[in-house]
Amino acid sequence: NLIRTNRFERFMRPDVGCDLSKLLFEPANQITELRIKELISETIKNHEKRALLKNVSVKSVRDGLGYDIAIVFAIKGSEKPVTFTTFLETNQG
Repeated sequence: NLIRTNRFERFMRPDVGCDLSKLLFEPANQITELRIKELISETIKNHEKRALLKNVSVKSVRDGLGYDIAIVFAIKGSEKPVTFTTFLETNQG
């Protein structure tokens, strides 16, 4: 999964990845949500050329113990949007 991969994790492809893990222990606030959203958007635009990114939403949940993420995109050549959802856990508590 592209957004769960850290940079330098893939052999011979140090630029691939999102580095979200470095933000999981930051304060659960709007600034961190925005930084996560920006990292995801940048990663998809740079490394998934088949996708047309429509929207990324990030919301801190469970009293700051994780983030609900929804990514809306379309496959190039198709206008039908696809929504991918995931939960990023901080492993605190």
